[in-house]
Amino acid sequence: MSAQASPTTPRSSAWPISLTDSTTSTALRSAFANGIADRIERDEAVMAQVRNQSEGQVMHGLFPKKVPDAVLYDLSDHEKQSMPYLGDEETGRRFALLILKLLAGRSSNGLQAT
Repeated sequence: MSAQASPTTPRSSAWPISLTDSTTSTALRSAFANGIADRIERDEAVMAQVRNQSEGQVMHGLFPKKVPDAVLYDLSDHEKQSMPYLGDEETGRRFALLILKLLAGRSSNGLQAT
């Protein structure tokens, strides 16, 4: 028997936050995070910062303000996944870093070294 992650457990430590609902599958969590990244990716000013600045600089620029906006916009579609982010500052910060990493991975240049 292979050592696969269960559908409710993240497959790697790359998922930095625990959205505590054990009925939420990894696929749903991934879809939620990717949906937020998709929405943020449409903002050219934010993406210019993602492509051209270090993680630290991006986290002090436009990006952190765009994450809660995107979460609130998607709230009706992803209410269960949104509530831990909106209710806890540390979870929100870690979720913002996850979204930043998703966007940086999509970018041809990625983030600069910090």
